[in-house]
Amino acid sequence: MNLLWVLNRNFFYGPTLNPHNLECIPGGSSGGSAAAVADDQTILSLGSDTGGSIRQPAALCGIVGMKPTYGLVSRYGLIAFASSLDQIGGFAKDVKIWVYF
Repeated sequence: MNLLWVLNRNFFYGPTLNPHNLECIPGGSSGGSAAAVADDQTILSLGSDTGGSIRQPAALCGIVGMKPTYGLVSRYGLIAFASSLDQIGGFAKDVKIWVYF
């Protein structure tokens, strides 16, 4: 496993920080998307989940993460790690935002 994904570290830009606590990571490989929503940079963002990469960052950043039912959202274009587990989902600040999208 590539540790850089877990830590959300980019060689050029450095680590992604949790906007609620700058000494903590936002968690998971989709942590950058979660941090952007938590920091009010966007109202929605996408992420991919194989083993918790939407749920963990959502919990750590204090936002909503949605992992849809398998097959509900197309995986077209997703690089599969475990194709039977990979799913595209997303992040939002509040559950009410999902109602409109």
